[in-house]
Amino acid sequence: MALPESSTSLFSNLLSFNDEPALTVEIRNTASESFPNATLDPAAGSLLNNKSITLLYSLSDNQSVGIEFGQEPFFQRFEARNAGKRYQYEQMPILSWAGAAYRYSLSDMGPFNPFGQFVLGGTRLGVLGKLVVGVNYAPTSSIHITAGIDGSLLSYPVQN
Repeated sequence: MALPESSTSLFSNLLSFNDEPALTVEIRNTASESFPNATLDPAAGSLLNNKSITLLYSLSDNQSVGIEFGQEPFFQRFEARNAGKRYQYEQMPILSWAGAAYRYSLSDMGPFNPFGQFVLGGTRLGVLGKLVVGVNYAPTSSIHITAGIDGSLLSYPVQN
């Protein structure tokens, strides 16, 4: 029994090793800065701290979708009530996170390609949104260097 042509085509694109692979793996290292400014140092982390791994599938020359995993410290400052008294808490846990990613790239600009990426996911504490804006430099077809800015927003419940 033969597979439909579209399924065969999709499978061969996933495994292709041409100049424009359909599947891309990225490893990013980030330097963290918190707003408001953190008054605490992050807890001791692992080797994965401030790193992320992105797996993207190209839908077209400009659009990709995929998943992203990472770990980074998140400074938290919040108020809560306990026995009728109001307390201010500060903490800086290192959280692992995962989410769905969408990237739009401007192509046909030579070796430099600006891009924007949105990630929607979560941590053990709550919902996470990330916005990445950067430039991808491709000196060869198999090596890419990326520089940019990454912003995160973590939403979490404090009390019931």
